[in-house]
Amino acid sequence: MAQLREKYESKLVAVLDGAIIAIDDDLEEVARIIERKKRTGEIKGTPYTGRVGDDIAAVHVPSVYV
Repeated sequence: MAQLREKYESKLVAVLDGAIIAIDDDLEEVARIIERKKRTGEIKGTPYTGRVGDDIAAVHVPSVYV
């Protein structure tokens, strides 16, 4: 989690199935990225979205430790 926190501190991050799929400061931009990836079929499902450190934890992004 420390690596993620240092790199993306206070950013909004969308996570789906343990992978980061969108990162930005603006919630609307994160939503646009998610919708674009859904339309192209790159992702299926609804990602968990939150701020690094407050809402996003290692349980959401296990690949941070790889």
